[in-house]
Amino acid sequence: MDEDEKREVEIIKPPPTDAPEEPIEAYTLARCAAIAARIARRPEETSAVLEASRLSSERWEAAHERWLAAIRAETGRGKKARLSEYDAADVKALEEERGPISAEEYARLVIAAERGQSQDALVELGLPGEAMMRIRRVWLARIVKDAAEAARVRTAMRAAADA
Repeated sequence: MDEDEKREVEIIKPPPTDAPEEPIEAYTLARCAAIAARIARRPEETSAVLEASRLSSERWEAAHERWLAAIRAETGRGKKARLSEYDAADVKALEEERGPISAEEYARLVIAAERGQSQDALVELGLPGEAMMRIRRVWLARIVKDAAEAARVRTAMRAAADA
């Protein structure tokens, strides 16, 4: 089991009740993004998600804001490495919970956004309302790197537009 898989297990498996909170530095950008995605997808289970991640509400806000501020500072300088890392970890966590977002689902989301119906499409696909931009950025990066995936998306876009 690699380090990322171990971290995933730690996030899901509740710690013993007497386990101390980890230092803020232990909550990496990717780990915070994954926690944020789980909270966004299941807001009614925020307490359980935070407990499983060994975080109080206050420490969660501090850890998450630390990374959001770093992302804002970096994007303010015209860079986006941290934003891309955050997006990728967020979408990965969403996909772990609900299954991979397919090319057809991505196309459906894009067409729905063009028609002003993105919120409905996100809900139907079991995705949080605030996930749209992250999903789009992750998929844009994916199709730039993978010609076959780009072709699948183009085909799915034509089908979704005709539906």
